Amino acid sequence: MTKLVYTRYLYALDEVLYTLQESLIKKESFEECVFWAGEIFYSNHQKDLWYLIFEFYYNFCAINNFNLEKKLYKLFDLKSLEKTINALHILYNSTKSFQVFYHFNKDLVLNISFIGRTPKWIKENITEDIKYRKLLISLQKKNYTYIAYIIKNLKENEIQDYYDIIKKYFEFETKKNVNESFLMDNILNINKRLIILAFIFYMFMKKKSKICFTIKYDHDNYKEELFKVNEPVVKKYKTLPEKLKYSISSNIGCFPLKRFDFTYKELKEAYWYSWDYYAYNCNLWRDRFNKYNIKINNDKKCIEFLDDEIYERFCDLYYYETDEQSLETQNKAVPNISKLSIDDWVSKFLDTKQIV
Repeated sequence: MTKLVYTRYLYALDEVLYTLQESLIKKESFEECVFWAGEIFYSNHQKDLWYLIFEFYYNFCAINNFNLEKKLYKLFDLKSLEKTINALHILYNSTKSFQVFYHFNKDLVLNISFIGRTPKWIKENITEDIKYRKLLISLQKKNYTYIAYIIKNLKENEIQDYYDIIKKYFEFETKKNVNESFLMDNILNINKRLIILAFIFYMFMKKKSKICFTIKYDHDNYKEELFKVNEPVVKKYKTLPEKLKYSISSNIGCFPLKRFDFTYKELKEAYWYSWDYYAYNCNLWRDRFNKYNIKINNDKKCIEFLDDEIYERFCDLYYYETDEQSLETQNKAVPNISKLSIDDWVSKFLDTKQIV
């Protein structure tokens, strides 16, 4: 995502995704997860939603829930909101771990020396190619920082070879074939380096999940609320007060939010006066705008209608009067978010010392 994108009800899309992620971790309200999923889905950004689902799985769930990967792939359907929310329901109720996320996202400080010859056990049992030496020694020493550093910096043409060597290492260590491996040929091109790191942490687990229990999902419990939230409001200026049921989290400042390209004052002004310009980056809004004779004015950051009568017609359908809303309503969509470190964010859920 390279631009600020406003969703159906004018939240920032990236902030909706990170708030949904946080809701899945906190497990305080699945209804909130359903709300955010509907906001993304009905904005016609289903791919972004499914990318979050798979990325969340590898970041937080994979090492404790190995067999869930196939369940998620079976549910994958960009056109089905029911299957999408079912996948989120699985993640919501799964055991979470921050190990993969933390090591993949944290700025790494290296603390290992590799002086000396390549150990015999590497040459005789795994490979004579010295380019894998540092990784294999790090795996043996369980130096998670250096393992993560190597994996994160793999070139595209190195990924498969390193993955094969890692599997070979664990076969040597466990003295049995490694049949369990995460899917590398993934549907949405999830970062393969993240998948490899999840696989490594899974293999380091002493007790690996074999049986996968999931709580049954009943879509009928959420149909009515999803319908109500998607239903148009007659008086358009009342749309946002009625539809903004939840607020964007103010705790997501460790992520690369598009808002950080603006000052907070500029962000509020964009929401008040240029909402149409940034809404045009949304698939749903772009389809709405393109039904009319318009021009995109990049200098003024607005959408210009070339016919006043048509503009009036558009306003009757979609003008939500962002600049006239109460502070409470505006702050649900555009709260003040301070930058955080990864450690600060993770520490909101657990003591970072608990992470291996």
